[in-house]
Amino acid sequence: LMILRGYEFQGSVWEASQYAIEHGVQVLSASLSFKQSDCGDPGTLSCPNRVAHRWVSEMELAAGIIHANSTGNEGLSNPIPMSVAAPSDCPPPAMTDAHQQQGGVSSIVSVAGYNFGGSYYSSSGRGPAAWSRDDICISDRMPFCGPFGSASQYPPEFEDYFYLDNLLPGLLKPDITAPTNAEALGISTGCSSIGGTSGATPHVGGALALIYSAFPGITPEEAYRVLVEGAADAGDPGPDNTWGFGMLRIYNSIQPVFVTIGGVAGRALSNGNPVEGVRVALSDHRPVFTDENGDYEISASSGVYDIEFYKYGYQTITNSVTVAAPAVTDENAQLPEAQLSSLSVTLQNSLLEPLPDISVSIPAAELSMLSNAQGIVSFPNVYAGTHIVSVGENQDYWELIDRLVTIENGGSSETFILTRSNYTIPTGTIEADGYIAYDNLDFNGVPFNWIEINPDLGGDGELLAFASDACMAKTLPFAFSFYGSNTTSIRISPNGYITFNTSCQPGWDIVPIPSDLAPDALCAVLWQDYYPEEADGGSVYYYADETQVIVEWYDVKQWSGYPPGRATFQVILRPAATEDADIICQYADLSGRIEACVGIEDWNGDAGLQYAHQLQYSYGAAPIRAGRTILYSPELLTAFDNPFAVPGRFVLHQNYPNPFNPSTTFSFEAPRAA
Repeated sequence: LMILRGYEFQGSVWEASQYAIEHGVQVLSASLSFKQSDCGDPGTLSCPNRVAHRWVSEMELAAGIIHANSTGNEGLSNPIPMSVAAPSDCPPPAMTDAHQQQGGVSSIVSVAGYNFGGSYYSSSGRGPAAWSRDDICISDRMPFCGPFGSASQYPPEFEDYFYLDNLLPGLLKPDITAPTNAEALGISTGCSSIGGTSGATPHVGGALALIYSAFPGITPEEAYRVLVEGAADAGDPGPDNTWGFGMLRIYNSIQPVFVTIGGVAGRALSNGNPVEGVRVALSDHRPVFTDENGDYEISASSGVYDIEFYKYGYQTITNSVTVAAPAVTDENAQLPEAQLSSLSVTLQNSLLEPLPDISVSIPAAELSMLSNAQGIVSFPNVYAGTHIVSVGENQDYWELIDRLVTIENGGSSETFILTRSNYTIPTGTIEADGYIAYDNLDFNGVPFNWIEINPDLGGDGELLAFASDACMAKTLPFAFSFYGSNTTSIRISPNGYITFNTSCQPGWDIVPIPSDLAPDALCAVLWQDYYPEEADGGSVYYYADETQVIVEWYDVKQWSGYPPGRATFQVILRPAATEDADIICQYADLSGRIEACVGIEDWNGDAGLQYAHQLQYSYGAAPIRAGRTILYSPELLTAFDNPFAVPGRFVLHQNYPNPFNPSTTFSFEAPRAA
């Protein structure tokens, strides 16, 4: 049982999900929700970032996680299809005949509540939910609702559950209903209670944990069906958008009359002795590991599967096994010991040039080394067998590679051809965004070259004394062209941005780019709610001469957070003779979680380039961390006037994260010149 720090801020929820994925969690229970009414509430940080929540829930499902989440407690005060709060509005792990529209899936099981006595908890969020641009992009503060073709456009793959003012059925929600106002232990001593859908959700999380305990190795898709097929129908006959599939009945769910789950069980031995820690993997199922007696059990529906027994130091065994549910098939394995061998790994780019200082690891052997000047790593004592070899975990420039490599008894060699990662691709287009963002991992990015203007550190900058969130005006020593118009002044916000016009948002809440909401003519360097007016809140400095203007936010403190994040960053403006000028943003130090908005926007909010928003990055954007530089340029810059070599491979990258189909490779042959 693990308690995750994911509350209040949407970014903290996503980071908690990442932590759960990295630590092998199978079931998440989250009594939290981000509601549509937050879009118009100046006391909240931001709109529910529904697109980002769906991305995260898809990643959870790809990692084998099922996630129970409350639907919220505002009833119909948020009209359908926005009554169900994020992330509970994301699709379930599996489609059933009750889902009138069949679309994408995710990890989410959304939970409404019922009172003791069986009456419906009327403040529960009600379905249907919806997934389409027309249904979701109804607020100027809604993230990822930018113009088509822009870096912040609504993802076309999420046009899969239309509602359109009740013209179409939308997505069935909630998935299930559970008891609320339940007795609970107090934080310190004694008894307490927990109400709302927050009180209902832990019942479903616990029920899912019981299902996983009853059926080891079950998939999230199978667990979802087991859960909802055992529910007691309530309300209108059949699944509906008030009760979902009905009231939670975990005892029913695990009874044979409801369950068509069988499985495979057995023991892993070597030389007649049990082997602990053998990974047993059934096709399309989450692996399980043998216990101290070498025993395992893995659940599955009827079918024919490949089953693999793997442990480093032993030969891998793969068999075919048939499951006839609800019976459990016996399958034992004898694992011969593997022989010691060796592996040599060579790392090259597409031009077959060696790549030094790249990490190469064999996770099962707990071995990791860096490539030498010739791009070679040698492992002289590794066990023969087929193992995962991971390349590139210590850097961002090259795509990470996990490859199954077979090490023969007499030794083996393996060559990896590394391709540049998405981080080396510029962000945005001139046609859609007006500018292109080149970070310092791109061919055309400028190197990190911090210009210190803090007088306490030897700089010549002027301390700006902010009393609140209000902006401060400064006259530029030169005309600066931005989105086709010249200006000779800027306004500096303590909250990590500048504007080139006379308006400046006095508030602190970030909005996506582009947006009709203020501020416009914007450069969001690291826009968030900072507190430089506080004694330990950091400082803001300004420097100007005929060649450049620099604004530096030094060690500014985020107003809230657990703990509050801090950051040091700057923006540099330099004049251009006849056209729009470049803008350089640099980041010297960041600590904690800062859910900032980063990018630029034109004079009226019609166009803009969003580099990042609430920890979600646009395609090609490298993560903002210490040492990052971003160049915003109105020009399409080329790396070479004439390519010095023909690339051997092109990769067509997807516009948005997609764990099920991350890339497509095209192979071709180019004829030689006569």
